[in-house]
Amino acid sequence: MWDVEWQKSSYSSGNPNQDCLEAARGPDGRLHFRESDQPTIVLATNAARWSAFLRLVRRS
Repeated sequence: MWDVEWQKSSYSSGNPNQDCLEAARGPDGRLHFRESDQPTIVLATNAARWSAFLRLVRRS
């Protein structure tokens, strides 16, 4: 895996003992997501698919 800068969700309380979603953009342009308590499991997608997912969630 690349050395990327992970960002915590804006919904995170800032408490280091609380698990949260982290996101990063890889050098390949894809978006990467992981749960802070399981940092070795990473999901990746492209911007178009992520946008489509967010549109779907907002509609429901």
